[in-house]
Amino acid sequence: MALKDPTEYGFGQLGSMFTDTTDPIYPPKEMVFVAITFLEDSTIAASGGLTADATANNEIIREFIGDTVLAHDTGDTTSSGNCDGTALTITSANTAIKPGMTVESTNIPRSLTAPVKVKSYDGGTEVPLTRTVSPAFLANETITFFSDRSSGYGGDVIDASNTFPKGITIYGRWTSLDLASGSAIAYLGV
Repeated sequence: MALKDPTEYGFGQLGSMFTDTTDPIYPPKEMVFVAITFLEDSTIAASGGLTADATANNEIIREFIGDTVLAHDTGDTTSSGNCDGTALTITSANTAIKPGMTVESTNIPRSLTAPVKVKSYDGGTEVPLTRTVSPAFLANETITFFSDRSSGYGGDVIDASNTFPKGITIYGRWTSLDLASGSAIAYLGV
């Protein structure tokens, strides 16, 4: 019987792998590591040490920490543009912009209680907003667009200078693990 939901099992029911060497480990085909518990202070190899799974789930790209890709670093898409207070005028069409996306920039700060969102978008350079932005801005600035629960902003990569302390467990989806030092148990999932 195939599992339909990754939460239908507890960690370890689909298997786990132990490593205490500097050789990489990989999950079986069609599986990923869903959690990693570090058994002693550990560091990740400089290149290919922690490879994040980059597949889509329900048409939303999930982002996970890793050593080569910045997770949650720049939102879902960006454009340059101006704002007259009720709509953005972007420098060129951007097919990644969708109605309902949250909008942020230097002059449209992050708001958890009253975010500015894309009201509609017809694929041109005019992007109507769900609420008025005050003050309007005419400077051509970078505008970041976020889908709900999709991408954050400001994340960094894991590198060889980062130490995972003994006893910590990280959760996500990874397709390889290569330690520079230490030991870990990697739990398998689908």
